[in-house]
Amino acid sequence: MKNHISSSAIIGRVKLGKNIYIGNNSVIGTQPQYVGFNKNKILSTKFKNLIIADDVVIMDLCHIHAGIKRNTKIGKDTMIMSGTHIGHDVQMGGGCNVSPNVAFAGEVTLKNNVTIGMGATIHQGITIGSCAMIGMGAAVIENIPPFTTYAGVPAKKIKINEIKLKRLGVSVKLIKLIKDVMVKDLPIKKIKLNTKDRKYYKILEDWINKNNIS
Repeated sequence: MKNHISSSAIIGRVKLGKNIYIGNNSVIGTQPQYVGFNKNKILSTKFKNLIIADDVVIMDLCHIHAGIKRNTKIGKDTMIMSGTHIGHDVQMGGGCNVSPNVAFAGEVTLKNNVTIGMGATIHQGITIGSCAMIGMGAAVIENIPPFTTYAGVPAKKIKINEIKLKRLGVSVKLIKLIKDVMVKDLPIKKIKLNTKDRKYYKILEDWINKNNIS
């Protein structure tokens, strides 16, 4: 489907997918701000791209930088609400939901189906696992495991993101296992899984067995 790009939006080094909405006065794919970049460096450097996948919505007054070391990426079916700042080299998976006035420093990685609450701030280099949620106004200064909800300043784990898991159709028994493992620190165990559950179990298994955020 055809993209809609507001006439007041400023578009820099951007590769667009299909069926994308970009709102009023958003500035995307432009030169990144980076400590040590003077005017000449900003003007002379050939930066990486901002790559936006299909079915992404970027609302008004958002600012998304081009990449320095890697392309900045926004995954399929992601929504970025008004006033959000996304720094250089940030990479978001699919199905993410970013509330208004969130600030991402550079080189942050979001896996799939992450939810970020209004006004949260994310430190540079942080990785946030699949299906995690960051509460409103939180300050994230450490990597976030999958399926968890973090809130506060600094952000601390308070529970699993059960609402998101239910919306994704994860079974009750897998949600219980995730809660046992991620909140109660019980060992992971094998359970009978349907087809949909298998990919979420693999994410849990990767985190527990390899400390790998996926």
